[in-house]
Amino acid sequence: MQGTSTSSGDVCAPLKRKMKFTDMNIDCIESCLEHLKLDDLLNAAASNKRLNRAASFIYHRSYSTKLIHLNIVPGNRSLQFRPNSRIEFCNLMSSLRLLRCFGNLIKNILISYKGVYKIVDDDLDDIGINNYELTLRAIEYLNEYCTESSTLIQFNKLKNVPVYLKEQFKHVTKLQMVDCDFTELVENNSFNAIFPRTEEFFVSITDSILYPTSSFKFMANHFPFLERLHIRHSDRYLIETRSLKQSLTAAIHLNPQLKQLTIKQYNSFFDANFLQSVNNSLKNLEFLGLSMDEEFNSKANGELIQFKNLKTLEIYIQSSAESFQIPFAIDKLEVLVFAMNVRLTNFSYEFIEKHPYLTNLTLHAIKHEHAINSRINVSRIANSLPLLEKLKFAMNINITIDEILPHCTKFKSLNEMSFCQHGNVEVTALKPFESIGWSGTVERMSQKTRINLKRIKSE
Repeated sequence: MQGTSTSSGDVCAPLKRKMKFTDMNIDCIESCLEHLKLDDLLNAAASNKRLNRAASFIYHRSYSTKLIHLNIVPGNRSLQFRPNSRIEFCNLMSSLRLLRCFGNLIKNILISYKGVYKIVDDDLDDIGINNYELTLRAIEYLNEYCTESSTLIQFNKLKNVPVYLKEQFKHVTKLQMVDCDFTELVENNSFNAIFPRTEEFFVSITDSILYPTSSFKFMANHFPFLERLHIRHSDRYLIETRSLKQSLTAAIHLNPQLKQLTIKQYNSFFDANFLQSVNNSLKNLEFLGLSMDEEFNSKANGELIQFKNLKTLEIYIQSSAESFQIPFAIDKLEVLVFAMNVRLTNFSYEFIEKHPYLTNLTLHAIKHEHAINSRINVSRIANSLPLLEKLKFAMNINITIDEILPHCTKFKSLNEMSFCQHGNVEVTALKPFESIGWSGTVERMSQKTRINLKRIKSE
């Protein structure tokens, strides 16, 4: 009857409604999204809360341990996968989308400033804003979305970063500052309050954009958990940066809990006199890495610098002087990495002999053109280090099987030895070592062969 009949199409109409992509369970959505590239995954995450949830699982699984590098260059829309697990974002919008969608999952982040550019990005109306102001926008998002997740933050060529870091990053343990100019930073900054859990602090000055008037007072704070402090000062034009030396002096005095201090420098800006002045605050130091040249001892008072608890020393001697002395007295030294400009001098051997408790010794030549030729007194090393367990000669030290073989039995505790010989060495050439209780392998390089020896354990 008219008015009462119902077509089969009308009855089934509700059943024919198409399922939306977001109607699937979260596992199915995740299975689909995991085939997307990262930029497409970002677009999906930004479009829908349910997609964001699924995309977050994928990001956490595939990208959360990688270093996110925000290197914002107007007009550059690229997203590139770099070596060493680094992902570089050059576009502002992609960077902000990343921080908004996955900021709570980002652990390692690097923010760089590359200079001033004119905007050519059609997505922005603010024509004329330079790269630095765009970078500050990203830092604002960093404040909002990454404070709980970040464990490593590196700033590269930025100015007065703390002005824009308004939130506390409670879980950042590694902090790196590369060529950052904080000249306008306020006197009483709160850098240690922003990063209260910092355990490792790296400050690098390699670019002459930092003038002698630059301030490094952000270092001069007490960081309760700081154990490792690294300074790299390799710009020859900045050796008179008084603020750097004053700030590092204050940082050491304010953090006597330091266990590791590394100072790599173009020359001896931080010299023996500097170490002597801060020595009382280095009682807990276990690791010291230091480069030095002819001027290192020029202002010293002649007294040895005492390190009571130092276990590892890495020294890079950029001096060819035969009379260069290392003014350290170390009671418990176990590991020594010794890099010299030309060769081991008598003073070098005497320094080694003063530390008979060494268990690990590595010898380097700093420059390949100064590679050491047949001038290592292996016998003297063996006789002075009865507890030595591991001995390594770096690839730029030229030494041969014939020079090593006669002295192997002199090492009472040695278990491992490694050295390089010019040319190709066949494994059969190592048979003489077997007769005295050693086994060996070879690694062929371009012009040399690395020989690795291990003592054969008796049954």
